[in-house]
Amino acid sequence: MFRTLSESAHIKVDGVWRELRAVLTTTHGGYRVVYLDAEGREVYTERAGISKFKEEVRKIKKEMKP
Repeated sequence: MFRTLSESAHIKVDGVWRELRAVLTTTHGGYRVVYLDAEGREVYTERAGISKFKEEVRKIKKEMKP
């Protein structure tokens, strides 16, 4: 699964604030938020439960349940 959470997420990577695209992906163990640059390269990744998008992730999980 691949779902866009934000087209312009502001996060701090290596001490520098960057504007990146945040997407939700599924992994074998759960969900991850992946931050991509303008060329689509992965810049940063984190568990969905600790990201600033955790509330959106919970809503998405509820939508997916039958």
